[in-house]
Amino acid sequence: MRTIGLVAILVATSTAAVAGTASAAAGVATRDPRATTRVIGVTGPAGDRDVTRLGPWVVRSSGNPTFGGARAAFGRPTRCASRGPGYATASWRPVGLRATFYTLDIPPAGPACRAARLFVGSATLTGPSWQTSKGLRVGDTLARVTELYPRSGSVRRLYPGISYPAGRWQLEVRNVFGSRSPLLLAVMRSGRVVAFEVALGRGGE
Repeated sequence: MRTIGLVAILVATSTAAVAGTASAAAGVATRDPRATTRVIGVTGPAGDRDVTRLGPWVVRSSGNPTFGGARAAFGRPTRCASRGPGYATASWRPVGLRATFYTLDIPPAGPACRAARLFVGSATLTGPSWQTSKGLRVGDTLARVTELYPRSGSVRRLYPGISYPAGRWQLEVRNVFGSRSPLLLAVMRSGRVVAFEVALGRGGE
């Protein structure tokens, strides 16, 4: 249950990105965003899945799930804000990516926004270029969600008593220390997917 609560915090941290990043992306697109398809790679057995990549960024534990890895994949972030030396939130507006980075170890020297060895905690993905490994895209309907993910469901219904933002639909689940928790979520508004949220927690919790 402690794991579920921590994942809820990570998901809630990225909630503000949905409205802000989606509206910003609408203003900067100068070409068809579907020209580049970015896949959210997921592997593992049912009930214990793992997100291994976000487009070109390999986020599995054996890859480079760090701030440095994100910059190598997507370039310099459009915006970055830090809360002390061990926590940062960065956005790549043209990509439609917002992610949190942190460490549970001794934080690196210098500003968090310049650190390379902060690990990704959560990510919010907006824009129609993003799709899941099963083909679900931003903009798809709830009917399409249930077609591709027949075991999906409202996070609030699946985890009663746990506080989650409204409109979250669980697509994939992971198992951490014997506790099931959301891994990949679709953010639903007016019956359509407006974003994906990923709870990665690569910093060691």
